[in-house]
Amino acid sequence: MQSLRERTKLMAWSAIHDAAAELALEKGPGATTIEAIAERAGVSRRTFFNYFAAKEDAILGMSTPSLNEDAMREFRAGDEPLLHRVALLRVAVVRTMLGDAKVYRRRRDVLASFPELEDRLLARTEVQVDETVVPFLVEELAGTDIVAAADAATVARILLVNARSIVRLAYRISPDTLEDDDLTAVSEAFGVHRLALQACL
Repeated sequence: MQSLRERTKLMAWSAIHDAAAELALEKGPGATTIEAIAERAGVSRRTFFNYFAAKEDAILGMSTPSLNEDAMREFRAGDEPLLHRVALLRVAVVRTMLGDAKVYRRRRDVLASFPELEDRLLARTEVQVDETVVPFLVEELAGTDIVAAADAATVARILLVNARSIVRLAYRISPDTLEDDDLTAVSEAFGVHRLALQACL
């Protein structure tokens, strides 16, 4: 059960995101200002920056990613190839950024109206997910045969770059991949990625 403080933070985050998304859909992202978002949400400019780094993040409703115990446990217990497990781990972490179904659907509406925001979404997601996952992968890879030729951080980043390609392909196969429990598209994308790499090597 959430504490009062957690519920208050969630309410403030939601109010700011709701205001930002509504204003963007009404006026466009360019005409949407932080001041207008804060005023509509009933918060100060300072409070806005406690929750979002930029107006685009508020419009998209992006949260800070996290790596939870369930995702780590599933990664360790999985019997899929390492790169496949890293792709699944990446999906799990990205999902922590996306919010609930309402936020996810509205984000899709915003991106459909303003596709230029997708670059911001992808760039922010890639950087923050990598920063979240690399330390965990470094710890998991340390002392294994796979890091004999390079340091664990380098191997972790190579795995994440490839996992990013797999997740993007999975999203193209099924746009609901990041929302649904069905991860079949990730397995399909991994298969395509593996075949492409084998053809190149």
